[in-house]
Amino acid sequence: MNQRVQRKKGNTGNSQEFTFDWTVFLEILKKKWYWVLLSILFWGAAGYVYLQRQQPLYQRSAVLQIKNGNKGTDLSSFLELQDVGSAAGNSVEDELYIIRSLQILEQVALRLGLDVTYAYEGYFRDEPIYRESAVKVEFLDEYAGYTTCKVVPIDAKSYSLTELSINGGEAFPDYQRVAYGDTLKTAAGRLIVHLNEMNPRPDFEKTVKVSRRNLNGTVTALQGALETNLLKKGGSLVKISYTGNNLSLTDAVLNCLSEEYTQALWNDKKRVIESTAAFIDERTKVIGEELGNVEKKLTDYKQKNQIVNVSSSAETYLSESSTARAEVNQIRSQISVAQYIKNYVQDRTKRNELIPNVSGVGDAGVQSQIGEYNELMLKRNRLSLSSSEASPVVVKMNTMLDAMRTTITGALDNYLNTLNLQLNSSLAVQHQAMGRISTIPMQESFTLNVERQQEIKAGLYTFLLNKREETAMQLAATETDVRIVEKPFGSVYPVAPNSRNILGGFLLVGLGFPIGIILLRRLLDPSIHNKKELKSLTSIPYVGTIPLLKNRKNSDTIIIGSEEENEMEEGFHIFHSNLSYMWTGEDKKQVLLFTSGHPGAGKSCISINYAASIASLGEKVVWIDMDIRKRHEVDVISDSKRSKSCGLTTYLVGSRQMDDIIYKSTFNENLDIIPAGPIPPNPVQLLLSNRLDELIDDLRTKYKYVIIDGVPMEVVADVSVINRVSDICIYVVRAGKTDRHLIGTLNEQYEADSYRNLCVVLNGVTKEQLYGYGYGYGYGYGQTKKSKKK
Repeated sequence: MNQRVQRKKGNTGNSQEFTFDWTVFLEILKKKWYWVLLSILFWGAAGYVYLQRQQPLYQRSAVLQIKNGNKGTDLSSFLELQDVGSAAGNSVEDELYIIRSLQILEQVALRLGLDVTYAYEGYFRDEPIYRESAVKVEFLDEYAGYTTCKVVPIDAKSYSLTELSINGGEAFPDYQRVAYGDTLKTAAGRLIVHLNEMNPRPDFEKTVKVSRRNLNGTVTALQGALETNLLKKGGSLVKISYTGNNLSLTDAVLNCLSEEYTQALWNDKKRVIESTAAFIDERTKVIGEELGNVEKKLTDYKQKNQIVNVSSSAETYLSESSTARAEVNQIRSQISVAQYIKNYVQDRTKRNELIPNVSGVGDAGVQSQIGEYNELMLKRNRLSLSSSEASPVVVKMNTMLDAMRTTITGALDNYLNTLNLQLNSSLAVQHQAMGRISTIPMQESFTLNVERQQEIKAGLYTFLLNKREETAMQLAATETDVRIVEKPFGSVYPVAPNSRNILGGFLLVGLGFPIGIILLRRLLDPSIHNKKELKSLTSIPYVGTIPLLKNRKNSDTIIIGSEEENEMEEGFHIFHSNLSYMWTGEDKKQVLLFTSGHPGAGKSCISINYAASIASLGEKVVWIDMDIRKRHEVDVISDSKRSKSCGLTTYLVGSRQMDDIIYKSTFNENLDIIPAGPIPPNPVQLLLSNRLDELIDDLRTKYKYVIIDGVPMEVVADVSVINRVSDICIYVVRAGKTDRHLIGTLNEQYEADSYRNLCVVLNGVTKEQLYGYGYGYGYGYGQTKKSKKK
């Protein structure tokens, strides 16, 4: 065997893997360019329509400064009110949620009437309007369902209302020429249509689409469109961003939200101050009544006992107790106020109210605890309004408030114990002094006792009057801890949808859709299409590429020699040249067996046309139809009628001699044909007979080439039987039909040396593959249209 065709052990079978040919794929795309163009145009148009149907969104922002309201407390002033109710409390981050709370947003929605929307009708989408609307609709009754209608402002005095519907239901009767400001009774309830005061130049005769939706849904949507962030971590600047479908409405929402939030904070501070003022007024009234009673009691007693002045002798005895009496009076005043605050803290009915925070009661710790309690109570009240009492945050704050009240009560108890000790000490001193004046008449003792009470009540009353004036001044001078740093600002161009990205995405889909389909078809196609794919799967010698035959009558037609199929003849010449490398010198191969892996691969067409191409070169060749199970109809046989009854099978059974079954062809005198003959019942037994060996030996001496057309290798076992008489086994692979998995079995047979000098030929390759892919170099080389016509 020639060394050139020696197989390389270990280079077949599973060692050869299929590689995807991107060159072929690109050539297919080049051929199908119009599908790619149509897909790009279609998806580009779809992207344009999609963009036209999308509502442009605008984003605007405002910046607020939330000051830290924690201030120090002046403990040197007796019962001085602590400044409570600061805007930010201990954390500005808490205010980020409060700004977006449902309570505040509901006030914004009610103030701006956001549950009613307006729009101009468009071809692809409706155009939302706010200030631009010529009319404003006011619904007077409860929400009856999602309501839509069309309002046409006829002129400055009247309008018409049409296409009223509720929840997409049946439209109700239209209303023609209704005056602005008149109450209109409809199925959706009473409504009034006004001219929009925000639009100085209304566009009459332009239809306005009006929609009313649920207020809760409006507030929820408003909350979703808002975003609050700190400009700097730990700072006091808060940026509020709102995304809407109308610029004027977006700015109005931000302005209104800033005002409502500022007003909410002011109301919190006002509520604390008013609560303290009410406490002072109540105590002033009580102390005033007590003071009047003491003064009346003293006056009545002096009138009854006719006392005008105290004897000068008593001054000597009373001088020692004056200091002690003053201390007792001061301590008792402190005890009275502290005891009242303690009772106020322990009163369960005032559990959710603020504790009056007055200076002078307790030490600095008590004052700080009361202040922290009031701040936490304010936060708890604000959060409970935007959520429920069962909210985990509210429950947690209630627990903290209860604990703080307990702590404050304990601190007041300690403070009262200290005052009582001081009072007892001062009373002991006073009693000692009073013992020295035991000789003073009872009238003087009574007078002193009543005057003492009068001094206590008068001092406390004066103190409360001063604090009431201070509270009134504080209420008048209090400012909110919020400042608007930046009014609504931002781009006047939409931030969404991103036209460039969306249109680019659609164009990419348009480009990738046909490419993906073509690529998927190529990846899912198990067949072999070209030489490169075939050679990537096997190392079996490759001997030729046969172009695709078009418009042939049958698979056994001889194409060689026809003017329109010169590429076929050129292909067989190259095929014959490559086969010549399979032998040299005396080791010449005469018997060539053609087979395939499946029916329809074109082995019969290739074998007979190959025989015809050799005959056209002046070589004697015989073509044998050894597919005795099926047999073929050859249109160039000299006696086609007799060939059906006299052929190879009649020779193998011994009823005919070799010369009887050889027929001359009408194509060329150098080409002879041995037909299959009648179909036998035992084809394998006939092919195993010695007469087949004798026939092939005799034909070797008579012909230069013996071409055998066998059966498909994977269908029956006939090929393995015929292989004993052949010199070369040629396996035909059909481009676009032969499954690449069959090549794996073929590699195993090649490795096992099951067939003599096994080689492969690729059949049915298209002209694009031959010329465009570079696999058919030499086919039609130098040919022109003119020469082809000749």
